[in-house]
Amino acid sequence: MELLKNLSNRFFAHLKQNYINILICYLFFLISFIVFLMFDQLTKTLLFNHGSIFDSQKLGDGTYVTVPVTGENVLAESIYPDDPEKWLDYKIIGIRSIWHGGVTFLRTRNQFFIQGLSVFFLIVLSFSPLMVYKRPKFVGFIIGVILAGTSGNMIDRFMFLGHVKDILYVPFWSQNGTFNVADAEIISGIILFILHTITSSSNRKKIENIQHLIV
Repeated sequence: MELLKNLSNRFFAHLKQNYINILICYLFFLISFIVFLMFDQLTKTLLFNHGSIFDSQKLGDGTYVTVPVTGENVLAESIYPDDPEKWLDYKIIGIRSIWHGGVTFLRTRNQFFIQGLSVFFLIVLSFSPLMVYKRPKFVGFIIGVILAGTSGNMIDRFMFLGHVKDILYVPFWSQNGTFNVADAEIISGIILFILHTITSSSNRKKIENIQHLIV
């Protein structure tokens, strides 16, 4: 009980001491979240070219959709167009479409687990700015980017029967999967967070060494 009381006192003292940084962090978090979530949803809406998952039908072991332009039935989780010559190749990045019923970073297809994990991260990340005490703008930006990616795919799964719209690929690595802007945001945000943690730790050690020399 005493431990819980001490932790709560320290937390409220932290809020009182760092409330300006926390507010700044939330501001940058909200801005980056809205911008990157909109970017993800817009790219999926404008670039995705596949059949409607709502008109899908089960044939054998696969789910098939009808492509509006050609009227052909294709596997929902197959790349469309199926001819690589028709993919849009911009050298660094390319565009092709596929309905993805799984997760880029996990093997499971259990939608309850996937969406539950997404909601968990959404809650944790939404409250994480409360713990910030320095570099609030950068930290808020990172949190917003990661949460935008997580929310973008979560929205897709709620809207499209557990499927996500994947639209991007790397031309010189075309055999290794198709992804979307939300996936890129999550990966980029995690990398930035790791770099931030490393640099913060390094700077803290330098300050401690300087203080030790002075003493």
